[in-house]
Amino acid sequence: MYIDWICFFRIGFILCSVTSLVTTLSAHELDSDTSLPNNLEHLSKMLVYGSKTDNKIDASAFFYGHVGGSAYKGDSVYVFFAKDFITSSNGTLEETKSTKSSMFIVKTDGNGYFHFSIKDIQKPGRLRIGLFAGKDHELVNYYIIEPRDSVQMEIQKDTDNINVHYFGKSAAKYQLMETLSNKNYNYSFNVGGYLIKEVQANHYSATSLDKFWKDQQKYCDSDVALVGTYRDRISSFLYKRTKAETIDFFQRAWLEALKLMYINPSRSTDEQKNIANAIRRHHTDFDHSLSGIYASSENSVYFLLEKEVIEQFFNTGAQPSLSEIYSLVRKKYTGLLREHLCTELLIAPNAYWITNNDGAMFDKCVADASMFVKKTLLRDAIRRLATTYKKGMEAFNFDLKDSADRSVRLSDFEGKLVLMDVWFTGCTGCSVFHHMFKSKIYPEFEGENDFRVISISADRDKATWLKSARSDRYTDFDLNYVNLFTNGLQFNDPMFKYYRPQAFPFIILIDKHGRLIARITDAGNVDQIKDMIRENL
Repeated sequence: MYIDWICFFRIGFILCSVTSLVTTLSAHELDSDTSLPNNLEHLSKMLVYGSKTDNKIDASAFFYGHVGGSAYKGDSVYVFFAKDFITSSNGTLEETKSTKSSMFIVKTDGNGYFHFSIKDIQKPGRLRIGLFAGKDHELVNYYIIEPRDSVQMEIQKDTDNINVHYFGKSAAKYQLMETLSNKNYNYSFNVGGYLIKEVQANHYSATSLDKFWKDQQKYCDSDVALVGTYRDRISSFLYKRTKAETIDFFQRAWLEALKLMYINPSRSTDEQKNIANAIRRHHTDFDHSLSGIYASSENSVYFLLEKEVIEQFFNTGAQPSLSEIYSLVRKKYTGLLREHLCTELLIAPNAYWITNNDGAMFDKCVADASMFVKKTLLRDAIRRLATTYKKGMEAFNFDLKDSADRSVRLSDFEGKLVLMDVWFTGCTGCSVFHHMFKSKIYPEFEGENDFRVISISADRDKATWLKSARSDRYTDFDLNYVNLFTNGLQFNDPMFKYYRPQAFPFIILIDKHGRLIARITDAGNVDQIKDMIRENL
């Protein structure tokens, strides 16, 4: 059961990221032009290395490129740029004005050429580039963008993969990020799996676990050495950040692998002891001199939180609560890194395997964070948490459609206790929760006239919603459930913008007067959910 929940967080975030891409496209602070030169040789003569405007150095970044290959079908190029980072409503990087971010599409010309610029980059940010054709999206890669970058990209799209080559002034840094991304992918889907199988074949012995660690470190050292070869060709900041993220990647892979080994029900007590001891033997301390670098990297922030949760789990032998991890992080780290860690933890505790999180505990942590979080982006997020999920706050009065296209509002259920469950097709955890709730919780309350289950789909189109709903995988059409749909608005629906759900299923309990009782984060805790329903009927 626990592995299912882990899978749903990871899968849910990926799927939500893809589906939200179509609905959030907009252009801000960016220039694009479809009137393109006909060859990269011409483009290379147009590269801008930084010019003066109004006595200030132009910090814009310039990108020129060509898309080709056997699978190229006139794809446009989509671009997402974020000056800052914070977890969004779908558990991925937030793509809103609050992060001073922008997403836009650049059309290629008839021969596959494109170019665009991003203006006034004052500090490193995150760039995502992909291909966009109709409903299909394919990620090219994520990059760290810096002021006055200038690069040419030759993108070859074939049936099975996308290959990119880089040219121009900033080619080295982009080639480094491309190479590391490919190596990480290969490790995750090939090498890592092979190393884990060796451990399994040796029955999780201490020797096999140590070998797993040493073999993994060889791959890590190799990638760190690769980063070192670029040291004179990239900025000092990028060198430090890329090196830190490379080390984090392998440490995260190690910790996640061993936790999944440990919680597997088939592990014996001795095997679990070996796994726990391996975690302790290969513990690494945080280098506080890198706090500034870590505070600039969403990957590093996420890694540190996951590391603290997993190590606390092995130290105590129990799943840590939100307040435990919050207190640990608040005490251990300082400055902007602490602000990011505490805020991200409170925004999406489920993403870090924390499900022991009652309303009073959450409110207390949010109140504490509001006292020391100073960065505007993070402080605003804390304020939203304090108002949106506080017990007794008025719940959002949604206006959604049922299967007959009739409008249904939350206010229609005045006098009823409402459990609201939000899901989407493909969400493993949503399916797990539905079957658990239907078999273990709903039967006790099925005859209660003052209790309603409202099931809301975040699917993009009605046909997908109805097919999934009638399959009994995510909801039930035959029981006394109220099944609703966002009419294709997905995360642009006002309800989503209000609640900004961090993981799915997103479940809240609303009292008979339309006020919030609790956000249910421990969706597998049958007794806790039953108790909350009984207490409020």
